Amino acid sequence: LGDGTTTTRQTPVAVGVDSDWTDLTAGSDYTCGLRGTEAAGTLHCWGRNLDGQLGDGSDVNRLAPVPIGLAADWAAIDAGDSHTCGRRGGILQCWGRGSDGQLGRTEAGPFRQPAQVGLAGDWDAVDTGQYHACGLRDGRLYCWGYNNVGQLGDGTLTTRSSPTAIGGDSDWTAVATGGEHACALRGGELYCWGSNALSQIGDGTNTNRATPTRIGVASDWLWITAGRAHSCGLRGSAGIGALYC
Repeated sequence: LGDGTTTTRQTPVAVGVDSDWTDLTAGSDYTCGLRGTEAAGTLHCWGRNLDGQLGDGSDVNRLAPVPIGLAADWAAIDAGDSHTCGRRGGILQCWGRGSDGQLGRTEAGPFRQPAQVGLAGDWDAVDTGQYHACGLRDGRLYCWGYNNVGQLGDGTLTTRSSPTAIGGDSDWTAVATGGEHACALRGGELYCWGSNALSQIGDGTNTNRATPTRIGVASDWLWITAGRAHSCGLRGSAGIGALYC
């Protein structure tokens, strides 16, 4: 929770006294956030750190937010099971557990500090799942990491240790990764893939999908998010809409 204790809380408690937080992401037993402006800020993480997922160079658990490096140009952050990815400008960086390729590097790690993924400087988005991650570059969809049930969407069950382009489309606008599945939006259309044992893909079946599969016929999806074994999204216009799960 970051309040300096290990006490379970039944109501919201203030974490520190700062009032310049702009973004938060909660992983498995840890949390990270950005402080500064909506355009850029400093990175802070806290909680479990066994695999270096906090990025402070150690494996020490932290009971309160600790600054991760000195950079003040973090644009986005997302926490997974035991790995974290973020963007500094258009540069993608990942750290933590990397035994399944989820850091986008051939080395298994763990990396206990942010490490750049590839040479590209045009990443627009990144989202981390349990043991995989996906991101967007100039409208193109890329995924990497564990792929036992097709959660990377490349048509195989092969684990990938570097970002792998998914199809040839260049009009993807959002992506969300869950436990062993992922969903993304193209022109208002919803696509999902990966594990479907608990109907988390939403195509009316329990069949796993190894490539992005269109869900329904609606073309007014605004936003999508994926949990461990479920998904939710919004459909509407002008930034507001109805909730579907």
